[in-house]
Amino acid sequence: MFIQINLNFRFDGEKVLLLVESPQDALRLILGGIEVSRINIGSLSFDNSKKMISDTVAVSQRDIQVFQLLHQHGIQLEIQQVSSDSKKDIWKLLKNKKLVD
Repeated sequence: MFIQINLNFRFDGEKVLLLVESPQDALRLILGGIEVSRINIGSLSFDNSKKMISDTVAVSQRDIQVFQLLHQHGIQLEIQQVSSDSKKDIWKLLKNKKLVD
């Protein structure tokens, strides 16, 4: 539904904050035509199948694949909990953990 609304010319020039539940949801929006230059990953919870890349973000193999696709689309991926925090580049964190080339 949002993709249809966003592509309506009446909303040209509007800035919108989108909250999605997963990296996969963000990818669906982008593949559906939503233009995004950066994505802030708030937090992704840990379980035994995931690897921690920061204090608040744990990634599964599927998350990593989605981040690779988003990175290939030129989308800046970052972690920043609150505005006073410095931004952390997810791609650099994935590289440092040797989870991507």
